[in-house]
Amino acid sequence: MLATAHENLGDVLIQLALRSYARARQLDPAGGSAQTKLVLVRQLVQSMPAPNSR
Repeated sequence: MLATAHENLGDVLIQLALRSYARARQLDPAGGSAQTKLVLVRQLVQSMPAPNSR
């Protein structure tokens, strides 16, 4: 059960990262590495197995 809690926390943090990088890009479209990180996190989310297949 503790492992599931940590896995769920990781899922929440991934979603928070997506929102944070997207907002950073909105605030400063030309600067920083937010765009690169946003792309990487989106790729990670797309490669994750569906919740039922875990």
